Amino acid sequence: MKVLMVSQFCTHPHDEGNRQRIYRECCQMMDAGWQIDFLYFGSRINVDIEEMKRFFGKEHFFCVHIGSIDPRYQLKAMIRQKCERNRFTRYLPIFYNKDEWYYREVEERIQTVLHRQKYDVIWLQYLNQSKVLENIGTDVFKVIDTHDVFAHRNLMFLKQRKVSPGFYITRNGEREALARADLVIAIQNQEEEYFNKLMKNQKTECITIGDMVEFHGSKEGNEKRFGFVGTENPPNVFAVKWLVEKVLPLVREMEPEYECIIAGRICGGIPDNPYYSKMGKLERLQQYYDRISFAINPIQNGTGLNIKGIEALSYGKPLLSTTVGARGLEEAEIAGAMIVCGDERFFAEQIVYLMRNRQKRIAMRKETEKFIYEYNKKNKKALIDIENRVFERIKK
Repeated sequence: MKVLMVSQFCTHPHDEGNRQRIYRECCQMMDAGWQIDFLYFGSRINVDIEEMKRFFGKEHFFCVHIGSIDPRYQLKAMIRQKCERNRFTRYLPIFYNKDEWYYREVEERIQTVLHRQKYDVIWLQYLNQSKVLENIGTDVFKVIDTHDVFAHRNLMFLKQRKVSPGFYITRNGEREALARADLVIAIQNQEEEYFNKLMKNQKTECITIGDMVEFHGSKEGNEKRFGFVGTENPPNVFAVKWLVEKVLPLVREMEPEYECIIAGRICGGIPDNPYYSKMGKLERLQQYYDRISFAINPIQNGTGLNIKGIEALSYGKPLLSTTVGARGLEEAEIAGAMIVCGDERFFAEQIVYLMRNRQKRIAMRKETEKFIYEYNKKNKKALIDIENRVFERIKK
């Protein structure tokens, strides 16, 4: 099966959640025998173009240099930025149009590639280029991997009296964008339910494909050492702030000799603090996970699937998470691989509990491998389902 994947986000280095998902998705497709041609149109900052060419093969990698967006949207963006600086959008949000981040150059390159090569599937990462699907014939199966829900995404930031740092649209806008596809991919079950309701009267169907991780395992690590790894984005920075203000002071009262490690690019966006140590940007995740005895996820806002949660489980680490951070991983809690903490005191108490209880950590580590196995089995089944849908289309 031949797939043209279109993405604003790179696969190398896969050091951010969405990059990791796209990379692992491509790996699973290739393992299934699919041919992947990758059309990339994103930033060149912290992006390894040469490594992507090696990964996909030069003849299967296309790089598009994009121009500017529609002048109308440029004006709208300027107004939005000014309003956001003055916090007006806290009370009067200026929603993005579904095609506000559409680039004509991407569609032109897609049409050129389609003219040269026949594909069974065109697979868009995110919905903001969905306009390109309008001019593609019915002989190509059209897929949008959503990664997230973007309808009214600003609301979760407003609850914390913060300005939304990115794309948010209306429900009608999201529906219209997704209706251009034959199939919508949700990243977790709750979002599949949301999209199915949203697309109730549309021909577009929806299924869930979670993050396709391998089980790596890791060393036990120091029993009093735990940590959080992430990129320098606003939700992660806010999560560390919450951890320092609400949780770690309670932990220190109960267990003064604890060690909390913060790792990844987030270290460049947070100050030094006596409550934690910073490990910085990681060359290999294994180095970090081998040092800690369990992982924490203190995230306070967000949608989609928190990639760092599933990643920690794939390294065999017991996971403590907030309710928000546990989204999409409910089965890990049921399996006993993760503990979900509803408030800061319970979070602190469970940190201390895991530090002091080696048998509990061992039991949770065993469950992580079982959970990852079952989780991957469902994801692979979903890929087979897509292949069957495409072949049925071809037969017709």
